Amino acid sequence: MIGVESLVRWRDPMRGGLVPPGDFIPVAERTGVIDALGDWVLRDVCRQASEWASLGLRPNVGFNVSPRQLRRPDVAQRFAEVVNAHGIEPGRFVLEITESAWSLEASRLLPVLGELRAAGFALAIDDFGAGYSSLWRLRELPVQIIKVDRAFLCGVPEDPQGAAVYSAILQLADACGCDVVAEGVERAEHADFLAARGCQIAQGFHYSRPLPGPEVTELLLGSVAADRRR
Repeated sequence: MIGVESLVRWRDPMRGGLVPPGDFIPVAERTGVIDALGDWVLRDVCRQASEWASLGLRPNVGFNVSPRQLRRPDVAQRFAEVVNAHGIEPGRFVLEITESAWSLEASRLLPVLGELRAAGFALAIDDFGAGYSSLWRLRELPVQIIKVDRAFLCGVPEDPQGAAVYSAILQLADACGCDVVAEGVERAEHADFLAARGCQIAQGFHYSRPLPGPEVTELLLGSVAADRRR
Protein backbone atom coordinates (compact mmCIF):
# COMPACT_ATOMS: atom_id res chain seq x y z
CA MET A 1 0.00 0.00 0.00
CA ILE A 2 1.78 3.11 -1.23
CA GLY A 3 -0.86 5.82 -1.20
CA VAL A 4 -4.37 7.00 -0.50
CA GLU A 5 -6.84 9.37 -2.14
CA SER A 6 -8.87 11.90 -0.19
CA LEU A 7 -12.60 11.73 -0.98
CA VAL A 8 -15.03 14.36 0.25
CA ARG A 9 -18.58 13.44 1.21
CA TRP A 10 -21.44 15.50 2.62
CA ARG A 11 -23.43 13.93 5.42
CA ASP A 12 -26.88 15.52 5.17
CA PRO A 13 -29.30 14.65 8.00
CA MET A 14 -32.26 15.83 5.92
CA ARG A 15 -31.46 13.26 3.26
CA GLY A 16 -30.61 10.67 5.84
CA GLY A 17 -27.12 9.83 4.64
CA LEU A 18 -24.19 10.76 2.44
CA VAL A 19 -24.61 13.03 -0.57
CA PRO A 20 -22.26 12.00 -3.41
CA PRO A 21 -19.85 14.63 -4.77
CA GLY A 22 -21.52 14.48 -8.17
CA ASP A 23 -24.48 16.22 -6.54
CA PHE A 24 -22.81 18.96 -4.52
CA ILE A 25 -19.47 19.69 -6.22
CA PRO A 26 -21.09 21.31 -9.32
CA VAL A 27 -23.14 23.55 -7.00
CA ALA A 28 -20.00 24.46 -5.05
CA GLU A 29 -18.26 25.31 -8.34
CA ARG A 30 -21.09 27.56 -9.53
CA THR A 31 -21.47 29.41 -6.24
CA GLY A 32 -17.77 29.83 -5.48
CA VAL A 33 -17.96 27.73 -2.31
CA ILE A 34 -15.44 25.37 -3.92
CA ASP A 35 -12.60 27.72 -2.88
CA ALA A 36 -13.39 27.37 0.82
CA LEU A 37 -14.10 23.66 0.41
CA GLY A 38 -10.79 23.12 -1.38
CA ASP A 39 -8.87 25.01 1.32
CA TRP A 40 -10.54 22.89 4.02
CA VAL A 41 -9.68 19.67 2.19
CA LEU A 42 -6.03 20.70 1.89
CA ARG A 43 -5.77 21.57 5.58
CA ASP A 44 -7.46 18.33 6.62
CA VAL A 45 -5.30 16.26 4.29
CA CYS A 46 -2.20 17.87 5.77
CA ARG A 47 -3.46 17.25 9.31
CA GLN A 48 -4.02 13.57 8.50
CA ALA A 49 -0.66 13.21 6.73
CA SER A 50 1.08 14.78 9.73
CA GLU A 51 -0.69 12.35 12.06
CA TRP A 52 0.41 9.43 9.93
CA ALA A 53 3.99 10.74 9.83
CA SER A 54 4.04 10.72 13.65
CA LEU A 55 3.35 6.97 13.41
CA GLY A 56 6.09 6.44 10.85
CA LEU A 57 3.60 6.18 7.97
CA ARG A 58 4.32 8.19 4.83
CA PRO A 59 1.87 7.28 2.08
CA ASN A 60 1.41 9.45 -0.96
CA VAL A 61 -1.82 11.42 -0.59
CA GLY A 62 -3.90 12.39 -3.61
CA PHE A 63 -6.71 14.94 -3.70
CA ASN A 64 -8.65 16.69 -6.43
CA VAL A 65 -8.09 20.32 -7.33
CA SER A 66 -10.88 22.19 -9.09
CA PRO A 67 -10.37 24.42 -12.15
CA ARG A 68 -11.62 27.38 -10.11
CA GLN A 69 -8.87 26.85 -7.55
CA LEU A 70 -6.27 26.68 -10.30
CA ARG A 71 -7.40 30.05 -11.65
CA ARG A 72 -6.21 31.72 -8.47
CA PRO A 73 -2.87 33.39 -9.25
CA ASP A 74 -1.41 32.49 -5.85
CA VAL A 75 -2.54 28.86 -5.72
CA ALA A 76 0.96 27.33 -5.79
CA GLN A 77 2.20 29.64 -3.04
CA ARG A 78 -0.89 29.03 -0.89
CA PHE A 79 -0.65 25.26 -1.23
CA ALA A 80 3.07 25.27 -0.46
CA GLU A 81 2.59 27.45 2.63
CA VAL A 82 -0.07 25.14 4.09
CA VAL A 83 1.97 22.00 3.43
CA ASN A 84 5.22 23.47 4.76
CA ALA A 85 3.43 24.68 7.90
CA HIS A 86 2.72 21.03 8.69
CA GLY A 87 6.33 20.01 8.07
CA ILE A 88 5.50 17.70 5.18
CA GLU A 89 7.39 17.53 1.90
CA PRO A 90 5.18 18.60 -1.06
CA GLY A 91 6.30 15.59 -3.10
CA ARG A 92 4.09 13.33 -0.96
CA PHE A 93 0.98 15.05 -2.29
CA VAL A 94 -0.56 14.20 -5.67
CA LEU A 95 -2.73 16.99 -7.03
CA GLU A 96 -5.34 15.47 -9.32
CA ILE A 97 -6.80 17.50 -12.20
CA THR A 98 -9.66 16.01 -14.18
CA GLU A 99 -9.10 15.41 -17.86
CA SER A 100 -12.08 17.58 -18.80
CA ALA A 101 -10.63 20.52 -16.83
CA TRP A 102 -7.23 20.54 -18.45
CA SER A 103 -8.57 19.82 -21.93
CA LEU A 104 -10.89 22.84 -21.74
CA GLU A 105 -8.42 25.22 -20.11
CA ALA A 106 -5.03 23.80 -21.03
CA SER A 107 -3.44 27.06 -22.17
CA ARG A 108 -4.57 28.88 -19.03
CA LEU A 109 -3.60 26.09 -16.64
CA LEU A 110 -0.15 25.28 -18.04
CA PRO A 111 1.69 28.10 -16.17
CA VAL A 112 -0.09 27.27 -12.90
CA LEU A 113 0.66 23.56 -13.23
CA GLY A 114 4.29 24.46 -13.89
CA GLU A 115 4.39 26.50 -10.68
CA LEU A 116 2.86 23.66 -8.67
CA ARG A 117 5.37 21.23 -10.12
CA ALA A 118 8.22 23.64 -9.34
CA ALA A 119 6.94 23.83 -5.75
CA GLY A 120 7.48 20.07 -5.50
CA PHE A 121 3.94 18.70 -5.83
CA ALA A 122 3.24 15.65 -7.95
CA LEU A 123 0.57 16.14 -10.62
CA ALA A 124 -1.91 13.64 -12.02
CA ILE A 125 -4.53 13.62 -14.75
CA ASP A 126 -7.66 12.12 -13.24
CA ASP A 127 -10.30 10.09 -15.14
CA PHE A 128 -8.09 9.90 -18.23
CA GLY A 129 -10.02 8.80 -21.29
CA ALA A 130 -13.42 9.89 -19.98
CA GLY A 131 -13.36 13.26 -21.74
CA TYR A 132 -12.33 14.56 -25.11
CA SER A 133 -8.73 15.59 -24.72
CA SER A 134 -6.11 15.85 -27.43
CA LEU A 135 -3.49 13.21 -26.78
CA TRP A 136 -0.69 15.39 -28.10
CA ARG A 137 -1.21 17.76 -25.16
CA LEU A 138 0.24 15.09 -22.89
CA ARG A 139 3.64 16.18 -24.16
CA GLU A 140 3.07 19.68 -22.82
CA LEU A 141 1.67 18.94 -19.39
CA PRO A 142 4.09 18.69 -16.43
CA VAL A 143 2.28 15.64 -15.05
CA GLN A 144 3.85 12.46 -13.71
CA ILE A 145 0.76 10.30 -13.31
CA ILE A 146 -2.14 9.27 -15.54
CA LYS A 147 -5.15 7.84 -13.73
CA VAL A 148 -7.10 5.76 -16.23
CA ASP A 149 -10.87 6.10 -15.96
CA ARG A 150 -12.65 3.11 -14.45
CA ALA A 151 -14.86 2.73 -17.54
CA PHE A 152 -11.97 1.16 -19.46
CA LEU A 153 -11.97 -1.89 -17.18
CA CYS A 154 -15.60 -2.72 -17.96
CA GLY A 155 -15.62 -6.12 -19.67
CA VAL A 156 -11.87 -6.61 -19.20
CA PRO A 157 -10.26 -9.11 -19.49
CA GLU A 158 -13.07 -11.02 -21.21
CA ASP A 159 -13.55 -8.41 -23.95
CA PRO A 160 -10.50 -8.59 -26.31
CA GLN A 161 -11.14 -5.12 -27.76
CA GLY A 162 -11.35 -3.56 -24.30
CA ALA A 163 -8.17 -5.35 -23.30
CA ALA A 164 -6.41 -4.04 -26.43
CA VAL A 165 -7.49 -0.45 -25.73
CA TYR A 166 -6.27 -0.64 -22.15
CA SER A 167 -2.94 -2.07 -23.29
CA ALA A 168 -2.59 0.82 -25.75
CA ILE A 169 -3.19 3.36 -22.97
CA LEU A 170 -0.46 1.74 -20.87
CA GLN A 171 1.95 1.95 -23.81
CA LEU A 172 1.01 5.60 -24.41
CA ALA A 173 1.65 6.52 -20.79
CA ASP A 174 4.98 4.70 -20.84
CA ALA A 175 6.02 6.57 -24.00
CA CYS A 176 5.18 9.86 -22.26
CA GLY A 177 7.21 8.88 -19.21
CA CYS A 178 4.18 8.81 -16.90
CA ASP A 179 3.18 6.37 -14.21
CA VAL A 180 -0.28 4.82 -14.55
CA VAL A 181 -2.85 4.35 -11.81
CA ALA A 182 -5.67 2.02 -12.82
CA GLU A 183 -8.95 3.23 -11.33
CA GLY A 184 -11.97 1.07 -10.59
CA VAL A 185 -10.24 -2.25 -9.91
CA GLU A 186 -13.06 -4.29 -8.42
CA ARG A 187 -12.16 -7.91 -9.21
CA ALA A 188 -9.11 -10.13 -8.87
CA GLU A 189 -9.31 -10.65 -12.65
CA HIS A 190 -8.80 -6.91 -13.12
CA ALA A 191 -5.74 -6.94 -10.89
CA ASP A 192 -4.26 -9.97 -12.69
CA PHE A 193 -4.88 -8.40 -16.11
CA LEU A 194 -3.12 -5.18 -15.09
CA ALA A 195 -0.19 -6.95 -13.44
CA ALA A 196 0.38 -9.05 -16.56
CA ARG A 197 0.72 -5.85 -18.57
CA GLY A 198 3.11 -4.12 -16.22
CA CYS A 199 0.67 -1.73 -14.54
CA GLN A 200 2.09 -1.48 -11.05
CA ILE A 201 -0.35 0.90 -9.33
CA ALA A 202 -4.10 0.40 -8.96
CA GLN A 203 -6.97 1.43 -6.75
CA GLY A 204 -10.54 0.28 -6.26
CA PHE A 205 -12.94 -1.79 -4.21
CA HIS A 206 -10.82 -4.91 -4.80
CA TYR A 207 -8.32 -3.40 -2.36
CA SER A 208 -10.59 -1.34 -0.10
CA ARG A 209 -13.75 0.69 -0.07
CA PRO A 210 -13.53 4.32 1.10
CA LEU A 211 -12.85 4.50 4.83
CA PRO A 212 -12.53 7.15 7.55
CA GLY A 213 -9.02 8.19 8.56
CA PRO A 214 -8.64 5.95 11.64
CA GLU A 215 -9.55 2.85 9.63
CA VAL A 216 -7.12 3.83 6.88
CA THR A 217 -4.46 4.10 9.59
CA GLU A 218 -5.12 0.46 10.49
CA LEU A 219 -4.75 -0.53 6.82
CA LEU A 220 -1.45 1.32 6.56
CA LEU A 221 -0.10 -0.26 9.73
CA GLY A 222 -1.18 -3.68 8.48
CA SER A 223 0.55 -3.08 5.17
CA VAL A 224 3.80 -2.11 6.90
CA ALA A 225 3.61 -5.22 9.08
CA ALA A 226 3.02 -7.43 6.02
CA ASP A 227 6.02 -5.90 4.24
CA ARG A 228 8.23 -6.58 7.25
CA ARG A 229 7.11 -10.21 7.37
CA ARG A 230 7.98 -10.62 3.69
